[in-house]
Amino acid sequence: MSTTVWSSYVVPVGVATGVGAGFLLGLVSAQWLWDWRQRRRLARAVAELREEIALLRQTLSEVAAAERARSGAAASRDSGRKASSADRGGGQDVAAARRPLSRPESSTEFLSAQEDESEEESEFYELSTPEEEEGSISAATARERRLQEYDELGKATLESVEACSTLLEKLKAGLEKDTGDVEVLWRLSRCLVQLSTHHKSDEEMEKQYLEQAANYAQEAIAVNDNSWKAHEWYAMAIGSQSKFLGTQDKIKSGFLYKEHIDKAVTLNPEYSWLYYLRGRWCFEVAGLSWMEKKAAAMLYASPPESSIEEALQNFLKADELSTEENKSTQLYTAKVVQLCIRNSLLSPYPSCTYVPCPSACVCVC
Repeated sequence: MSTTVWSSYVVPVGVATGVGAGFLLGLVSAQWLWDWRQRRRLARAVAELREEIALLRQTLSEVAAAERARSGAAASRDSGRKASSADRGGGQDVAAARRPLSRPESSTEFLSAQEDESEEESEFYELSTPEEEEGSISAATARERRLQEYDELGKATLESVEACSTLLEKLKAGLEKDTGDVEVLWRLSRCLVQLSTHHKSDEEMEKQYLEQAANYAQEAIAVNDNSWKAHEWYAMAIGSQSKFLGTQDKIKSGFLYKEHIDKAVTLNPEYSWLYYLRGRWCFEVAGLSWMEKKAAAMLYASPPESSIEEALQNFLKADELSTEENKSTQLYTAKVVQLCIRNSLLSPYPSCTYVPCPSACVCVC
């Protein structure tokens, strides 16, 4: 009895399994057939598209050939008419009357026929390429891209002498393309000033770079006297050269430095670094020794004058305009405040108490 019962269950289960497998196989086959048909349709569409493109290219070539042939025939007829007119003299009116009427060619059509023979017209029929589109970039756009490349390379020049050297080569090559461009000239000056900071151990090389920087900046000012960057980097170049100069030349360069920093501030009064540079000049002039002041008085009717208070005003202005902390500004502000407190010169700021610290000063109002 147990065997019979077991057999009665086995048969239905086997039948169900067979039916399920057949159904699944049918689904898979149907899906494969649908995919195959879709691939066939896609392949057929691509083949038709290729045939249409080939036909289009052939048609364009035939049109170009026909146009060139028509232009050549028109030019030949024109030359023949001129020769015939020269031979027959006054008989050209009679010949013209006997010729069958035809559509006259305008001057515009004749010029177009001549232009058809040029390579540019032939290339039109062959369709433009991406290289041709890239070559059509305007000179102004190409110049802007070069300037952006210079500025991108310039971000690493303070840390890397290799970056400085690479940028210098690119700027000199760019100056050949953009001769007399003030934007390239002042960037050359800046690069050379930065390059000089990497050669502090070699005074001759440092001095040479600074002289070149001053020359490029001076050339930029000659091109455009309203370029505040040109004035800034000319001042930076001659200011950095002062350590190689004697007392008299140092005083002369000091006047020149102040003149160009003032001009740069006038042209761009919102640039914080210019106030820091002017504050440094005021700080140095205020700290001149008695002998240096006497030497300046002998050279100039009015020697350079400044004060610690004026230096402080410039440093505070630089800090006010700066969008981020500047350690150099903070350091010199602290130095000036220490001198002011030591000499009781803080009277212009009665509402504030300045507390100096090693790297900055804190204003407690």
